[in-house]
Amino acid sequence: PRAQELYERLLKLDPKNPDVTTNLGIVHRSQGRFEQALPLFRDARAIDGAHWQAMFNEAVVLAFDLHDFAAAESVIAELRAIASSNPDVGRLEGEVRRLRGAGV
Repeated sequence: PRAQELYERLLKLDPKNPDVTTNLGIVHRSQGRFEQALPLFRDARAIDGAHWQAMFNEAVVLAFDLHDFAAAESVIAELRAIASSNPDVGRLEGEVRRLRGAGV
């Protein structure tokens, strides 16, 4: 709760900061508020279209929390285009495929 309060304050001071926006989304996700986290990741991407962490976290929420694998894979494809050498992207892609195959 304290982190959420601080990130919300920071966001009021700097509403176009994609890092703060993403971090606030992470706080919401950690508290199980997936439907509040997702728009924050998308807002961060609207501010900075190449913000790989916002994309990564959006894909995580879509796949692991909301089980929308098609949407997650679409975001991962965009992520691959900007961060193809990042090993975390490959691991995420593999985990999403594994979950989808498990019928979660």
